[in-house]
Amino acid sequence: MAGNSTQECPVVLLEQFAEDMFLQISKVDGLMFLNAVLMAVMVFIGAYFPRYRRHHLIRFIFLGATTLSLPIVSIVAGANGNDQYFKASLVNDQVVAAQCFPGLHIILVFVWTVLVIHIGINTSAVVAGDAREGRNIDPPTELLVKAVWAAYLVAVAISAPQFLANAAYVASLLELPGDFVFLIMSISFMSLCLLTISKIGFKFISFYRAQRSNLHGRSPPFIAAYMAYLVETQVTDQVAEHTVTPPALVVMCEGRAILEKQPDGYSYLDETPVSAQGGDGTRRNNRALVTLDLVWQLDDRLLGPTSKQAEQAKDLCFSFALFKLLRCRFAKYTVSEVGSMMVDKFLRHTYLNGAEYERIFGVIANELSFVHDYYYSSLPLPSSQLRAAFAYSMYQFITLFAFSFVSVVIAATISRLISYDQMVCRVWCPGQPAQQNGHDGTLIGIGATSIDALPVYFVLAAAMCSEIKDIAYYLCSNMAKVALICSCVRHNRWPKCVGFVLRHFRCKWLNKWEDKMSQCSILVPHSQEVSIFYRRLVHLPNQRKIKVPNEVKEAVFKALQDDLASLEEGAIKHIRRPSSPVSDCDDNSLLPWPGAKGTASAILAWHIATSIFEVKDPNPSDHKVVATTLSRYCAYLVGYRPELLPDADEWCKKLYKDVEKDPALHLARFAARAAAPEDRYKQLAETLIAESKQEVLKSGGRLGVKLADTSTTWEELARFWSQMLLYVAPSENSDAHADAIFRGGELITLLWALLLHAGIECRS
Repeated sequence: MAGNSTQECPVVLLEQFAEDMFLQISKVDGLMFLNAVLMAVMVFIGAYFPRYRRHHLIRFIFLGATTLSLPIVSIVAGANGNDQYFKASLVNDQVVAAQCFPGLHIILVFVWTVLVIHIGINTSAVVAGDAREGRNIDPPTELLVKAVWAAYLVAVAISAPQFLANAAYVASLLELPGDFVFLIMSISFMSLCLLTISKIGFKFISFYRAQRSNLHGRSPPFIAAYMAYLVETQVTDQVAEHTVTPPALVVMCEGRAILEKQPDGYSYLDETPVSAQGGDGTRRNNRALVTLDLVWQLDDRLLGPTSKQAEQAKDLCFSFALFKLLRCRFAKYTVSEVGSMMVDKFLRHTYLNGAEYERIFGVIANELSFVHDYYYSSLPLPSSQLRAAFAYSMYQFITLFAFSFVSVVIAATISRLISYDQMVCRVWCPGQPAQQNGHDGTLIGIGATSIDALPVYFVLAAAMCSEIKDIAYYLCSNMAKVALICSCVRHNRWPKCVGFVLRHFRCKWLNKWEDKMSQCSILVPHSQEVSIFYRRLVHLPNQRKIKVPNEVKEAVFKALQDDLASLEEGAIKHIRRPSSPVSDCDDNSLLPWPGAKGTASAILAWHIATSIFEVKDPNPSDHKVVATTLSRYCAYLVGYRPELLPDADEWCKKLYKDVEKDPALHLARFAARAAAPEDRYKQLAETLIAESKQEVLKSGGRLGVKLADTSTTWEELARFWSQMLLYVAPSENSDAHADAIFRGGELITLLWALLLHAGIECRS
């Protein structure tokens, strides 16, 4: 047969070509689906478990998911620019040439790529901090490059002749005009690309503006300078007064304040106009700072119909002011530089003088939630600026509208093309010209249209959830409520709106403070031995989390009241040692044996003693809940969070491991199990004293016998453990507490912040 004669493609050759093409498309579809699932997981983690976002594995997954999209779209876009979409060389000495029409495949790949990068931008954290804080996180430059590159590929692809032919093919399937289909595609692509690039651009602009703002990046030096100014000008009058008034702590609107550089830092210049008296008797301040004393003067009726709601609103502003002071501590300013002495008097008489422990714990918990939102949020800037928050919310509503438009277009298109093939190829065999003898090649259908739609819908749903989460944050977050209250203080605007927002705009999942505490027991009771054995078998840590009992909060609150009652107001103070629950021990009983070293040794010894006493007296009571819960929590701190304790980390870890591996623990458990119920505590203690190689266990056994044989009560043990936790709470390791806030919070971190504001920075 002549070289230019028509040849029919063998069926085997066509099947082999179709199979090869299906494998190529399936690889792309599989990677798209895997990537879509990963991005959905990233959105879920960012919304509900943001503390895991900085885990090495999660960061690796995030980087891989955002990077994987570029090779896929580059291959598809590059192939789209050729005269033939795919070229396939087959193995059995025959070559086929094919011109393929991908239909919706290339369109959905482009949409998927832009959405993946958009989600990556949404879930990336940005922090504008002071240099002394060491917590700056720049916007991800690589995502900006990826967004621009993806937009370029989309622009090049939709202008290629092959894309126009593909659009005409889709239009013929939909029975619509080709120009109309091409216009809809172009609008969808360009709107998604512009929204993605503008979002990362907005993050960059917000970050660099925030770095130079007193409200964000320069907040610690500004607050330190302002507190120094406040101490110089007002501390004498406040100490002399018998009536306790709120200190003039900065809550908001410090953006226009002026700082002057000095050799030792900055000094605050009071050049803002003074508040004027309005005609309705309220104080108005258009350009000056909004301070805590101004918030306290606000009419309670503006903040809520009940005094309780007005109190909660003022407490929220107090938490925000304390958050600014705490940032100074993270920036390594001292307690005296931060001016905690001014807060001490107000804190004592307003929050620590009574029985309302829930109120002060709520104030500090909100303060630490503010820290979490500022240091670990994925938003472009905190929503403490009302106008910026409103503008960004409008932008997110526009983005949601664009996503909804794209999803409707895709759904309408797929509903009509659901029965069509994913790709149609026109195949020619060797020696067969395209238009010779009226033969136009063989048409082959490959794949199904619905396969492309699944990963796109996955990513589209994740992107919309991410935007909705950010909108909910701006509407319901405590920062937005503080900004609204301060706007009411400055301009007397929206008083009814403030009360409505405070009452109804609440999202519990936005509060990152878990209010939980971990429990760890060395001398495990018999009822927990199976679970502990399983944990050790699968190498899980010997700990579990529980909600902080109200009895524990109340006991610690009372212990703090007792400590502060004997300390001077308005001065830097030291927390005292816990008093021994055993009457015949001396004042140095914190170190329960001669030659003992460190607080961790004392904690573990008293933990063993408390566990023995629990075996002796199993009857439930509130004081027992306090003593046993705090005992196990302190043991957990020694074994798993030693950086939050006064002793060296490595020494605490080694001590805990040596104690936990001591064979005497297992012998003591078996001996106690074999003994009569009334003699079990004695068998535990005697076995530990006789068989243990660790002095911690021996001392714990001796202390347990003393507790059981004397008139010691659970109330005394509860008081001891409350004092112990307060004693170990002061710390200079602010970075360790910042990490604890990132993980969802620790009870000892809450007490650390509370003691700082009370002027207590170290132990006696």
